[in-house]
Amino acid sequence: MNPFVNPKKRSILLPGGCKDLSEVLGLPARETAAPVQVFIREMLLQAEGVQASEILIAPSLIHEGESTITQRIEGTLYHVSTTPADFRSSIIAELLRMAGLREAHFPVQGIATLKMKRREIKWKIQIEAADAECQLTPLDQ
Repeated sequence: MNPFVNPKKRSILLPGGCKDLSEVLGLPARETAAPVQVFIREMLLQAEGVQASEILIAPSLIHEGESTITQRIEGTLYHVSTTPADFRSSIIAELLRMAGLREAHFPVQGIATLKMKRREIKWKIQIEAADAECQLTPLDQ
């Protein structure tokens, strides 16, 4: 046993009423983003990293219930992800919210902005109808 540790005086348990270390230290608890927000953030940052000129979110196929996401890089389309139909609708709704657009008015076009600590990433969003392909193109900063 370590001579500097007195097991009779120390405990690994938090004081009563504390739920995590941030409460003990008096730090504000970090907010966690919704899964769809995390997905969009990662999708846009990854596309920026590979210098994609376009992201296409396909409409959901009725018999499969899935939607594909592809990126155009130097003229070639690359499959990025496959998402369930209900998650696709959440992605589209969040992108429209990021662009300050109403979900019910199609065709729609706007600028979705991803705000980070030191910069913003802007993507032009275009959707002809609720069940049509969603096209995102980066805007040069």
